[in-house]
Amino acid sequence: MSPDPPDSYLTVKQVADHLGMTPDGVHKLISRGHLRAVKRSARKTLITRPAFDAYVRRHRLGELPNLDRPNIQSSLAVADQGFMEATGVSAADWLERWKHDEFEDSIETAQLAVRATSLVAAERMAADGEGQSKLFPALALAGDRSSA
Repeated sequence: MSPDPPDSYLTVKQVADHLGMTPDGVHKLISRGHLRAVKRSARKTLITRPAFDAYVRRHRLGELPNLDRPNIQSSLAVADQGFMEATGVSAADWLERWKHDEFEDSIETAQLAVRATSLVAAERMAADGEGQSKLFPALALAGDRSSA
């Protein structure tokens, strides 16, 4: 695999110069999800040329990407429905059956155990009023990542 051409990436400083802002401002754009970047090391962040060009186009048109997170309850419902379609039972029921050794040990069973545990945890966190920042990692794990 050949290395990327030198002009396919921009440094934070180069982007800051192009946009007329400080490097801290560029880091804020990155952390807020307005500008995609690649973290090469603890001290080196690069922005791809296509990501920079897309940001400039959006900025010129006055558009920023919608960074609002989806509604927790609807996300949980979708994840729960996907689990039920894959297994025929709810995540909580599947976990109870798994705890009683009703399933053979396999990679698919382990994946379903992680998915069910994450979904049940996300449902409990939502019921307890936990913040979205804690819920979305659990929902990501609960999503269907396998064909099981």
